[in-house]
Amino acid sequence: MFDQIESRSSLITETQKVYRDLLYVFSNPGRVRALNTEYYDNDDSLKSIGTSMLLSQTLLDQEVSYYVHDHSELKKAISETTYAKHTPVKEAQYLFFYENYEIDLNSLERELNVGTLASPETSSTLIIRVDGYDKTRYRLTGPGINKEIFMAITGLNEKWMEVRERINKEFPLGIDFIFYTEEGEICALPRTTTITKMR
Repeated sequence: MFDQIESRSSLITETQKVYRDLLYVFSNPGRVRALNTEYYDNDDSLKSIGTSMLLSQTLLDQEVSYYVHDHSELKKAISETTYAKHTPVKEAQYLFFYENYEIDLNSLERELNVGTLASPETSSTLIIRVDGYDKTRYRLTGPGINKEIFMAITGLNEKWMEVRERINKEFPLGIDFIFYTEEGEICALPRTTTITKMR
């Protein structure tokens, strides 16, 4: 019993740290923050999706809806640990994409919840796994950025950025993005950030 209490206490501590890290990356678009992923190192069934689990444990509970694209293991693990409700895309508050290439983005775009003018905060947040932060470069401007910064990202279908540009045109409606690696590095693109691909 005491081991379970200690484990739960440790998880709460970790999710509090992750929450602060999420606040940082949303306040500093394009900046990368490293999470401590050691919590799941001794769990062979979850170690490979440890960052996904830390993010879900931080953001989800039984009052929150989520969608996982084509990853039954992650979907099951989130359901069993957060008691959040898995829903179709158009109803989900948080959407997880572990593999981001084999997706019909045209259909997905039509289903995404961009919020309403009265309640823009009800829109969805996309959480997308990438390989790392180098190669393809983007120029970022907007709130939280001093003039401009440059973000590099690897392992992302570039059509995601095209979708983002279209659905975020009518601010305050739009979608926020969180990118992460399974090594624990996260960064965010709030809807207020303007991005330009560098040639």
